[in-house]
Amino acid sequence: MPRPMKVGRGYFCRPDAEYVDETADQINRMIHGRQTAKRA
Repeated sequence: MPRPMKVGRGYFCRPDAEYVDETADQINRMIHGRQTAKRA
């Protein structure tokens, strides 16, 4: 399991986690690309 990463004001460690921080969402897209699109 990947370790949680500090991003903006929140943490994330799962590619399918929810991102409420806009910066975290942008970084997640940079890291994972279109592979992990935001899910409603």
